[in-house]
Amino acid sequence: MSESPSIMAESCIKYYAGIVTSPTSTFNRLLADKRSFSFALYALLITSLVYTIVYVFLIIGGGQPFKPWLNIPLNTYYKFNVFFCASNMFLGCILAAGVVHTLFRFVTSIGSFEDVLAIFGFGISIASWTMDTNDSLPGMVHHSIVEGNKKAFIKQQICKLL
Repeated sequence: MSESPSIMAESCIKYYAGIVTSPTSTFNRLLADKRSFSFALYALLITSLVYTIVYVFLIIGGGQPFKPWLNIPLNTYYKFNVFFCASNMFLGCILAAGVVHTLFRFVTSIGSFEDVLAIFGFGISIASWTMDTNDSLPGMVHHSIVEGNKKAFIKQQICKLL
């Protein structure tokens, strides 16, 4: 019998908050939970959604990357990258967890891929919050400057007419 989505979400939020406040004990509880793989996916989903929203704000604000790693023109980079964001987050986390799990196999046979993915899912998700803030600020600042300049320009043109 599967749990209701609200109970899963509530538990995920408790794990999320617990990893910030007391990571060791929370990760130990997470690894003992049979639903750890689902929670890892929820944590990555949160980050993917937030980053997608950040990219939408960067598109609206006219943000441009410093030097994109993809050969996409600067003025349309975020318009394309918004579609790659979620898949890159999930695939990157799965790849990282797979590499670490494989390397752990040389040292120990304890732990499963799902355990490593649960730790990486939450770890990457929580660490990404600093980058979400860092990436959203340029879009918001650029948007406010452009909007402010438009208003100042309109006001200047009205004053010239009067």
